[in-house]
Amino acid sequence: MLRSLVGSEMCIRDRDQTQNHILFFACNGSPITQVGFRETQRIVCFNFISDELLLVVLEEGIYFLIDPYRGTQRKYSLSSTFTKDKIVSAKVFENNFVFYTALFQFYIVYNVYDPRVTKCKSPELPSKPHDYIVIPAHDTLSEKVEIQIAHPTSGVVLLVADEKKELYYTESSSNQNQMFLSLPVINNIIFMALSPNRKLISYLTEDYQLHITSSDFQPQMQAKQQLRLDKKPKGMVWCGNDCILLLYKVGFIMVGPDATHSVTYQSKGVSAFTEVDGARIISSTKCEILMRLNDSYINVLETLSLKPGAMLYETYQQFELREPSSDEEIRSQKDQLVVAVNECLQAATIETDRIIQARLLKAAVFGKAFLNSVQVEHSQIFHVCKQLRVVNALKNELFARTITFQQLEALEDYQLIGILLRYNLHYLATEICRYLEYPSTQLERVYIHWACCKVESADPDEVVYRVVVEKLKEYGEVSYVEVAKKAIDVGRPALAMKFLDKEPSLGKRVQILLSMENFSKALECASLSKDTNLISLVILQIVKSHMDEAERFALLNPDLSLIHISE
Repeated sequence: MLRSLVGSEMCIRDRDQTQNHILFFACNGSPITQVGFRETQRIVCFNFISDELLLVVLEEGIYFLIDPYRGTQRKYSLSSTFTKDKIVSAKVFENNFVFYTALFQFYIVYNVYDPRVTKCKSPELPSKPHDYIVIPAHDTLSEKVEIQIAHPTSGVVLLVADEKKELYYTESSSNQNQMFLSLPVINNIIFMALSPNRKLISYLTEDYQLHITSSDFQPQMQAKQQLRLDKKPKGMVWCGNDCILLLYKVGFIMVGPDATHSVTYQSKGVSAFTEVDGARIISSTKCEILMRLNDSYINVLETLSLKPGAMLYETYQQFELREPSSDEEIRSQKDQLVVAVNECLQAATIETDRIIQARLLKAAVFGKAFLNSVQVEHSQIFHVCKQLRVVNALKNELFARTITFQQLEALEDYQLIGILLRYNLHYLATEICRYLEYPSTQLERVYIHWACCKVESADPDEVVYRVVVEKLKEYGEVSYVEVAKKAIDVGRPALAMKFLDKEPSLGKRVQILLSMENFSKALECASLSKDTNLISLVILQIVKSHMDEAERFALLNPDLSLIHISE
């Protein structure tokens, strides 16, 4: 089996080589770690969540979260219900997953770290569904998680979380609104796929008709194509937002708006996974990204191209060689020069060769020199250069992260920093935070994560405390709460107390001290805060504690004067 997420792959190869083990590999093929896995139950889901932990779901409602970097795993159990009504299939979305059981009942599991299982309305299926897709709440009109299920005989069943069930793309639609009655009839769907932007859905039927519709059932967003296939594909995924891949054992067929193209690999097997700007193709020999070249890239780098971008690129190359050029003609055509600069910039975002990429950027800067700030904004070139520098930094040999400009643009700041911290790349995360001018909270997050990792080391408490405090001084005022919590978790309470003494917020100190049941220190901090609510909370916890009356009286006696404050 093969599964992938941007930058890291996990694969189980020949059973003889990896029996009872899960192997993780980087994009360049180098091994990351190996994890023992001896469960005998059938695996129904084997994929990465958004936080890049591997989710392995078993048929009886047990699932594991496996860290590909540390090699650690955590076990969770959903309910004893699923020992009888076993799970048949499960699919991941973000940090959650959806599954259905042998009775064709669908469930949503929110937050894999602290699972909350929600039962959906019964889809009332006569037999096992051929396929289903999950649309996250932030991409739906209902603002609820939606599940589209391929009905075994006709149409699509829509489940909206635990609220309702509707039937679409069938003659007997449950929604009699005129707009929905104008939707096409789609029978016997075998594969469904959701586009990266979550706006389009593709359906492939048994007679190999490919339907493209909007994810919100808008009748004006429809396309249909009859495919001529020799045999049934094993899967279907999107390649960007404008191409479909039909997967076979040793290759795939690309289906676009105007044509189809077949690609075959000399490999034991091929898998493909959708990316925001293309598809990641994984075979037994390599990992590749298939993506559509934008028009600007073709205009600039196509042989004998006479487009403005190509002319500017050629002129810059002549300028580098100190040869006479036609720059006078370029200067005189300012409108064409604006187009040329933009084309060179867009081409650079696609190019993977760093030398050509640098030339394209220099050509854009060269062309901009003849334009004013109104025609081409300096910030546009500046932004592209900064983003590409980060992309190239992530591709270095240490991290071996295969990521494109478009994928980096799609990542939120907290997502990118979270990925780097998962692999303990604190220096790179710090540099990116400062270089891309991320919010200060992200930089603080990096420092705190580094401090927590230092607490887990085998160094003596005095050494850890001194090194962490000196390092955190570089950032300025920072909360030591998370560092103290980590020290408690790893069994270093004395070190935790030292870090709490550095915490500027007395309220946060009290919360940690109460969790440690250090009531005397908690009462002292609460008294210093002069916060009556905080003092009441500490006294209440002391009263509820399991200490005997004598200890409780001895603890409260010096501060009996405080009791009237809470009354």
